[in-house]
Amino acid sequence: MRWIKLTPEIHHKIYLVGLAMMVIGLPVSKVLISISQMVLLGNWLLEGHLKTKLQQFWQNKGAVLIASIFLLHLLGLLYTTDFNYALNDLRTKLPLLILPLVMASTRKISWEQFQLISGLYIGAVLVATFVSTFIFLGLTGEHTSDIRDISIFVSHIRFGLLICIAIFGLVYFAFENGNNVQAQIVQIALAFWLMLFIVILESMTGIVILLATGYSLLLYLLLFKKVLRKRWMTFSTVGLLVLAPVLCASYLGQHVANFYDTETPDYATLDKQTPYGEVYRHHKKKKQLENGHYVWTFVAWKELEATWHKRSDLQFWGKDLKGQPMHATLIRFLASKGYRKDADGVNQLSREEVVAIENGTANVLFMGNKSIQTRIYQIIWEFDNYKNGGNPEGNSVAQRWEFWKTAWSIIQQNPVIGVGTGDVKLAFQEEYERSQSPLSEKYRLRAHNQYLTLAVAFGFVGFIWFLFAFLYPMIHLHKTGDYFYMIFFLIVSLSMFNEDTLETQVGISIFAFFSCFFLFGIAPKSKSS
Repeated sequence: MRWIKLTPEIHHKIYLVGLAMMVIGLPVSKVLISISQMVLLGNWLLEGHLKTKLQQFWQNKGAVLIASIFLLHLLGLLYTTDFNYALNDLRTKLPLLILPLVMASTRKISWEQFQLISGLYIGAVLVATFVSTFIFLGLTGEHTSDIRDISIFVSHIRFGLLICIAIFGLVYFAFENGNNVQAQIVQIALAFWLMLFIVILESMTGIVILLATGYSLLLYLLLFKKVLRKRWMTFSTVGLLVLAPVLCASYLGQHVANFYDTETPDYATLDKQTPYGEVYRHHKKKKQLENGHYVWTFVAWKELEATWHKRSDLQFWGKDLKGQPMHATLIRFLASKGYRKDADGVNQLSREEVVAIENGTANVLFMGNKSIQTRIYQIIWEFDNYKNGGNPEGNSVAQRWEFWKTAWSIIQQNPVIGVGTGDVKLAFQEEYERSQSPLSEKYRLRAHNQYLTLAVAFGFVGFIWFLFAFLYPMIHLHKTGDYFYMIFFLIVSLSMFNEDTLETQVGISIFAFFSCFFLFGIAPKSKSS
C-alpha cells in the first residue's frame, strides 16, 4: 500500500489541529489530551524527514533538557523494584518526550495562529467554568457536598492552574494587543469572571498562585519594563506593591485573632452535672476550638449518644456520610454554636442542622454556600487541631505536614539517588508504618509537593538535574522577558510547592505543553502584527 503524500502546508494544518485539540482538552477532556498527542506524533512521523527533525531536536537545548526529565525517570528503572508502578508512571510522563520532540522540530506557528490557539484555550476554560457553575447552582439536578466536586473534567487543583493561565492571557490581550474598547471591556470582564470563579471553587492554591503571580508581574513591570511611563502609574504601582502584602497579612491576622478570641475556662468553677444528672466530662488536655468555644468541655457522653439516636438514624459511634467519626462531627458542631454537649444541646438543633451534621458538616459556618472566609477559618482550625494533637487526616492543608515529614524522612534515608521511579509509593507506605503515622491507610498519600516527590524518587542528584532542566532553557533561550513564558513559569513552579503537579496526566501535560509552546513553539511577533 502506498502512503498518501501530503503537502507541508497540510501537515502544518494537522499540527495546528493537534495543538487546538490539546488546549481544548486540558480543561475539559483527558481523552482529548491523549488523542491530541497521538495526532501530533502521528503527523510528525508521516511527514517524514525524520533524520533532519531529530537533528533539529538535538540542536534545541531547551527541548533536549525538557525531554531529559523523561530520561531521568528511565534511569530510575535501574534501581527500582515495583515495575508495575514504574511503567505506569512512565506512560503518564510520555508528554515529556513526545511534545519536545515534535514541537522543537516542527515549523513555529505565527502570531495570528498563536492568538487563535489562545482563544480556543481561553474559550475551553470558560466553558468548563460555566458547566461547573451550573452544577454549583444545582441547575443540573446534581447535589455536591464538597465544592471541589463541581470541577468534573479535571481536578480542582489543576483546574485552578489552568484558570490562572487564562486570566493572565486575557489581561495581556486586553492591554497589549491593540484591541478596540469593546473587545477590551469583554476581555477584562471575562478575566474578572475567572477570578470570581476561583473564589467560588475555594481553590486556595489557585487564589494564592493568582495573587503571587500578579504581584510578581507588577514588580517585574516596575523594575524591568517601561510600560509604566507616567509618574502617577509608577507611584500607584509602588503603593499597591507595598499595601497588598500588608492588607493580606492584616486580613489573615484578623481571622486568626477572631479564631482565638476566647477565655480559657476555669475548670474548677465549671458546672459538674447536666440538668438530668449526668456528670460532665471536661477534657482539659484537649484545646481545640470552634468559633471561640472549647470543643471538649461540657461533654455528657451518655446523654449525647441517647439523644442523638432519637434525632438521627446514623450511629453515634459510627461514621458520618463523609466517613468522619460521627460523634466528633456532632461535638464540633455543638461547640460551634456555643451549645453544651448534652441532651439539651442536641435537642436545640434544627432538623436542617441534624441533616448537615449527618453529611459531615462540623461547624455551623459551613452550612449553606461556603465562602473564602469559611475556607480560611477551616485552614486555621486544621492547624490548631494539629497543633493540639488532633489527627490531621481528611484536612487537606494540615495533613500535608504529615506528607512532607514522611517525604523528608525518606529523602534522609536515600539522599543521593533516591528510591527509584517505581518505589515512591512503596517507600511512603513503609515510612508511614515505621513512623506510626496517625493517618489511616486511606490518607497515606505521596508528598503533595513536586520538589519533595522528585527528591524521594531520584535523590538530590535527580532533584538538581530537574531544576537545571527546568530553569536553563528559560535562560538559554532568553525567555526571562517573555510575558507568556514567565506567567506559565511562575504558576507552575509555585504549584509544585503544594501539589505533585507532574504526577498526573493533566499536570504533566500542562507542564510539557506550555513549556514547549512558549519556549520554542511560536515565531517572534512581527512588527506589523
